Amino acid sequence: IDEDRAFAAETDLRDFLASNLDRVEAGLQLYREGERSGVEFPVEDGRIDILARDKTGRFVVFELKVSRGRNKALGQILYYMGWVDSHLGKGPCRGIIIAKDISDDLILATRRAQGVSLFRYKLSVSVEHIA
Repeated sequence: IDEDRAFAAETDLRDFLASNLDRVEAGLQLYREGERSGVEFPVEDGRIDILARDKTGRFVVFELKVSRGRNKALGQILYYMGWVDSHLGKGPCRGIIIAKDISDDLILATRRAQGVSLFRYKLSVSVEHIA
């Protein structure tokens, strides 16, 4: 059941970010190619969580982790970035890993991965008195 909750949470996070890319960076637009959307964009060995373009037209690959951003996320995003550069062009693309908790080892490893940025997401809820 925890896996189901984690999957739903990552799906919710993905859908929210795909609709609100400007919260990550001004000018980001979800990539679209005919019927294909940049949400769960299919590649040969997996799916890119979100594929977008920045204000200059450069591709931006998103890897989302609902819990801890692990080193594995860096390997995944580097593969996806290489795939995008090879198959869609306009490279080199950039990568963004977004996770709730980002480990020190991921921060250290990412310093050696040019073009990859780390973001931490925070959830908040507000309540407004109506009547």
